[in-house]
Amino acid sequence: MACILKLQSYLLAFLLATSITTALAEDAEEPIKVGAPVTAVQQGKDAEIKCSTTLAGNNKLSWYKGEGGQLVPENKSLSVSANYTTGLLTVQNAQLNDTGTYQCQTDGGVHNATAELHVYEMPSYFEEGMIIVGITTGLVLVFIICAVHSFIRNRKPKPPKPAPKKPINTVL
Repeated sequence: MACILKLQSYLLAFLLATSITTALAEDAEEPIKVGAPVTAVQQGKDAEIKCSTTLAGNNKLSWYKGEGGQLVPENKSLSVSANYTTGLLTVQNAQLNDTGTYQCQTDGGVHNATAELHVYEMPSYFEEGMIIVGITTGLVLVFIICAVHSFIRNRKPKPPKPAPKKPINTVL
C-alpha cells in the first residue's frame, strides 16, 4: 500500500511539474513581435508598422520586404524607410506596389516577425454615382417601354355607340 501511495505522489508531482512548464511556455512572450500583423492603408496615405523585441541588449531591428527579400534601408528620403533603433517601418505616400509581406528581424536574423501591408485604391465617388444614374435611367426606360407595349397590346377597340332611342309616342 505504501508503494502505491509513493507512486501516486511521484505521478502527481510529475503531472504538476508538466502542467506548470506548459503554462509558463504558453505565457512566455515572443522575443520579437509586430504591433499589427495586418495593416491596410489607402493609396497616397502613410502607413506605420511597429516592431519590438523583449531580448536583452542593444538589438538592432531590420525590416525586409518579402520573405528573405530586400532590406528596407534606414533612409528618410525614400518612401519606405525603417528606423533600426525603434523598429518602426514607415511607408510614406503608400502606393499599390508597396503591398506585400514585411519581415522584422533582430541583428543575427535568429528571431523575426512578419507583417502584411495592404494598399488599396479608393474608387471615385463621381464615377460610381454616374454608373448608378446610368443604370437607374436605363431601368426606368425599360419599364416605360414595357408599360407602353403592354398597353398597346391589350387595348381593345371600343364598341360603336348605340343609336339614341327614339321616344315612343303613345296616344291614350
